[in-house]
Amino acid sequence: NMKKKYLVLQIKYEKATINKKLEEELYEELTDMFFYEDIFMYTNKEYFIDITNYEELYKKTTYQLANSIKEKLKNKHHLKTKIGVGTNLFLAKTACDIITSIKKLEIAYLDEKEYILTCSTYKPLSDFWQISNSMMLKLKKLKIFTMEDIRNYSYEKLYEEFGYNAEYLINHSLGIESTTLKELKENNIPRTVSACANFKTIKSRKESQQELVN
Repeated sequence: NMKKKYLVLQIKYEKATINKKLEEELYEELTDMFFYEDIFMYTNKEYFIDITNYEELYKKTTYQLANSIKEKLKNKHHLKTKIGVGTNLFLAKTACDIITSIKKLEIAYLDEKEYILTCSTYKPLSDFWQISNSMMLKLKKLKIFTMEDIRNYSYEKLYEEFGYNAEYLINHSLGIESTTLKELKENNIPRTVSACANFKTIKSRKESQQELVN
């Protein structure tokens, strides 16, 4: 079983509006390189791509693959891009949203271990994917300001407070994301069946995560 790898591509447009023609051209550029099943247009400025099988196909490293997308869009359309690569969608998105900014990079990579080391104490929490400002305020009331604070908080209490959203918070604090591109495309984000059912698995994940860092 090949370890998954995802790429998040963010395009910085000079003009506030992007025309449909450019949008279509960009999508075409991407489908030249990747199968359309592996591309998800998250917004008109952001694409999620499952690149798991393409390193082998193109005989390129992750970085070379990301760089070839960046160069292609720069040379052909004069567009600036930011790219995050990760071992799941959340890590790729975090690499793109946060690591590129922290480290002043155009291409950034995150795996679970690197995420724990670099993002545990990062603030504000609303910079992370799927944490809204209102959710951040709710977390502040519980004296939770960082991903590390979420990891160290009582999981039962988080479930009481946030219901099924607690699973996202807890998983994301550990750098875990189970949503696939296919599920995103089908708009089928998994919901938790019950807090208790997942509690044991999350607890054991937390322990294995500690071992990763230690």
